[in-house]
Amino acid sequence: MPPTDPDIDRQIAALHIRAGSPADLRQRDRALDWLLRNADRAFPVVLSRVEVHPYDLVLLDLLGRYRRSEATAVLLRAFADPRTRLQAASGLGLSPDPAARQALRRALESTDPGDVTAALSGLGASGDTSACADVVPRLRSDNAEVRWMAVEIGARLRCLDRTALEAISRDDPDASVRTLAAGKVR
Repeated sequence: MPPTDPDIDRQIAALHIRAGSPADLRQRDRALDWLLRNADRAFPVVLSRVEVHPYDLVLLDLLGRYRRSEATAVLLRAFADPRTRLQAASGLGLSPDPAARQALRRALESTDPGDVTAALSGLGASGDTSACADVVPRLRSDNAEVRWMAVEIGARLRCLDRTALEAISRDDPDASVRTLAAGKVR
């Protein structure tokens, strides 16, 4: 059974508020802030809860936000499951553990577009412009979803300049990719 702490339990419950009044949403935001400010106390509880409740997307997201190498194994297991892949990818991208970033780079070689788009999203979460070398080649993918995510992340990380975005907005075979690129032109 995961360790319990009434303060942490209360904040985790508030964090699970997904909709509601503005006051409810502010309570959720305050809970997230509290859980991150009290990371030394909350992280072990959150880690053990994710191990018991591996499909809790809210807890997986929180786990990644702690940016701790100790979460890598759990996040890698979550990345392997399509139901939790996107939240895990974000956490892996935020992780200081080189193994986390390496797992995302390996996933870019997958034949499954879901793996590739999640990996691109995770690399985007990192904010690390060195990921551009991994992102830009995905603009040549045959899959429109992969190209769309490569444009989204490439623009976020500033891998794509105005000229590249204009060319994509004009030449990509998919309308949604062209529209995204046109919207990213600065």
